[in-house]
Amino acid sequence: MGIKEGLVYELHISGLSEEHIDITSAILGLLEVEAIEVLESGLVIYHSDQNFIDHVQSQLGTMATWLEADQLSRKERQNENWNKSWESSFDAIIIDDFCTVKATFHNIENKTKHSITIDPEMAFGTGHHETTYAMIQMMERLDFADKEVMDYGTGTAILAILAELLGAKHIFAFDYDEVATECAIRCVSLNNCNNITCDTAEIAQTDTTVQYDIILANINRHVLLTTAHEVYARQKSGGELLLSGILESDFNLVLDKYTSVGYQLDEKIQRGEWLCLRMSKVVG
Repeated sequence: MGIKEGLVYELHISGLSEEHIDITSAILGLLEVEAIEVLESGLVIYHSDQNFIDHVQSQLGTMATWLEADQLSRKERQNENWNKSWESSFDAIIIDDFCTVKATFHNIENKTKHSITIDPEMAFGTGHHETTYAMIQMMERLDFADKEVMDYGTGTAILAILAELLGAKHIFAFDYDEVATECAIRCVSLNNCNNITCDTAEIAQTDTTVQYDIILANINRHVLLTTAHEVYARQKSGGELLLSGILESDFNLVLDKYTSVGYQLDEKIQRGEWLCLRMSKVVG
């Protein structure tokens, strides 16, 4: 598919302090926004899919509570060179000797154990952001063979696809956003996966009678904190939970919440200011 030439949609975020520029940039990174321009007092996001811009604007309203409606404005323009400039800025990601994440237009020799193809038009989880990168690193340390896996907030299904490559028996990949789910379905097909079920849902709407050996949750602090009990209710005793999308400054908040509902911390890794936690549901 690729980024199509033609209309480019822009979301302008204006009137930001230097601190809020940094925080908003971090949020946009978590949302896997690849095309961002930093201005003196704001940011501009570019994408060829209007639905993706809608998704980002909706998420900003939830995650950047200081933003006022008049600080967000939309524009569109013609850009015949968009596809070329996008492709030139989208590099393949090579995570140790473990996993390569590449776009459909990359022609590179695969030298890692696993390879995932993500179309950058589906910009919900490309592996570029520290949170996704760290999740992939942590997944290498888990045994997925014949396991039941939940991918909570799946985006492009990049983590679900990797779970299948690592031998998972079945992966339930879901997202509350229909656009993200559509992206996930296309990426699952692109990677010829057969053991992944994609759906649009909130976690509270999912079946509590199904228990998962491994739960993957690369989301954000607010969602992780408000849905800890729902996560716990869907995990097998002794099961493993990977959490990401956590700023270093929020570590104790998330840790306290998940230990209070019945998890223990087994390991954490850090990339930049972002943390990925490996936890297990306490047996008992």
